[in-house]
Amino acid sequence: AVSEEDEEEDAASGNVNDDELDNENPAFQTAVNSYAYQQLNREEQAVYREVYRALEECHEVKVSTTDPDVLEKAYDYCIADHPEIFYVGGYTYTDHRVNNETTSLTFSRTDAILAGIPAGADAYETAKYLFERIVLDTEYDLAAEYNQSIISVLLNGSSVCSGYAKTMELLLQRAGIPASIAAGDAKGGPHAWTVAMLDGVWYHIDVTWGDAAFSGQTGTPGDWINYDYLCVTTKDLLTTHTISDEVPVPDCSQSADNYYVREGRYLTVFDDSLLQNWFSAPQQITAQGESVVSIRTSVEVYEAVRSELVDSGRIYQFVTPTEGARFTTDPDMHTYAFFFK
Repeated sequence: AVSEEDEEEDAASGNVNDDELDNENPAFQTAVNSYAYQQLNREEQAVYREVYRALEECHEVKVSTTDPDVLEKAYDYCIADHPEIFYVGGYTYTDHRVNNETTSLTFSRTDAILAGIPAGADAYETAKYLFERIVLDTEYDLAAEYNQSIISVLLNGSSVCSGYAKTMELLLQRAGIPASIAAGDAKGGPHAWTVAMLDGVWYHIDVTWGDAAFSGQTGTPGDWINYDYLCVTTKDLLTTHTISDEVPVPDCSQSADNYYVREGRYLTVFDDSLLQNWFSAPQQITAQGESVVSIRTSVEVYEAVRSELVDSGRIYQFVTPTEGARFTTDPDMHTYAFFFK
């Protein structure tokens, strides 16, 4: 039995039982749909919820563990699940905590972006729209202020991979799509991206690599969107990334919602009529009026496309540009992007 005095003491110390968390505490309601939370055992989940409440409400709580490893794990998993908690950098608040006005502006910006999701959009279409908005509205800048948080993207319009990934995670979650942060290495350094569940299937989404400014590919339009890493499998991702095991990441093994599969731009046999249709309907028109056609091929067809279209000059059978045509390719993903005007 628990006396009223005990209940008051528990409430004052931040300890509440599971029933109270289930029914009333927003920490529990938010956590139950979060990927990292689901990977914890019952004890760790309780600490996670306590940590979440402390961070969300900005006050101290007495956690239900004396094990520093459990506390650290719960904290790491909580931060992975909740990009909206951008004002902390450890167990204590740091200098990059921002005021309530900035917080309000951040979430107003979030609401404005979400309002632009096309009516009737499915999970893939929603993810694609959010991917495009972040890429087009953000400049990759290593010197960007607050570049480890969502405010660098949503308010300042410049960030690095962590800001891109956390913003994508937040927007997906607010659109009702389960999402989590993923971390590891790419291009020889630390990197972050997003994983999202679309129609019950997990995919990797690397928004940063969708930004031409990050890719460093010379001779391509500045406002070109690279879709190579929109909804890819773990197998595809591992050709260029490594995945950290600090916070678990779901295995992504299906490609039904891969960009090239969904958009019908995946080439498995060299087909002139198919290529003609694709070049007649570019996926993108840049601000400078340049058409962009991007395709992905099977391993068997990848070299044939280069030989048939580029080396032989047959691309001009499909397009008649006034200023010539150029291309870029990613041999790891077996993709090509053609630019012409």
